Amino acid sequence: MLAGNPILNTPPLIGAISKLGVISRESAKQVISETFRDERNVEAALRAYEELKI
Repeated sequence: MLAGNPILNTPPLIGAISKLGVISRESAKQVISETFRDERNVEAALRAYEELKI
């Protein structure tokens, strides 16, 4: 696994899913930070969460 590198699609997808209420925003943030060491992944997920319009 490339845990030190940003994963381009997965964290934003998880952020968007959390916006839909499938999982909580905090759970998404925790799982991403535990899985991927690069903090940019968490930032990408939170940005996707904020930008998703529903």
